[in-house]
Amino acid sequence: MEAPKDTDQTLFQLWSLFATKPEREALFARAAAGGMGYGEVKKDLADRALAYFASMREHRVELAQQKGLVEDVLADGVKRARALAAPVFEAAREAAGVGAPR
Repeated sequence: MEAPKDTDQTLFQLWSLFATKPEREALFARAAAGGMGYGEVKKDLADRALAYFASMREHRVELAQQKGLVEDVLADGVKRARALAAPVFEAAREAAGVGAPR
């Protein structure tokens, strides 16, 4: 724990995605000085990630309760994707000399 920590490690890089510039500077200075453990950074990273994604998790729960809505959105996406892809597939079949699908 007393040894300085390498802030180029993935743990510190992930943590820095959720931190402000002053927070990064402070933690990286502490890490370079030694006296802190990786567990402290891991716990703080977990707390920050949970807080950051909290609203998205809540929205996912709401969507999961509306199965009909989700199925409708997916079906609409399928229709739009097929409409966009149809001319491309037709051109590819023509270029390959293959007839229309059966």
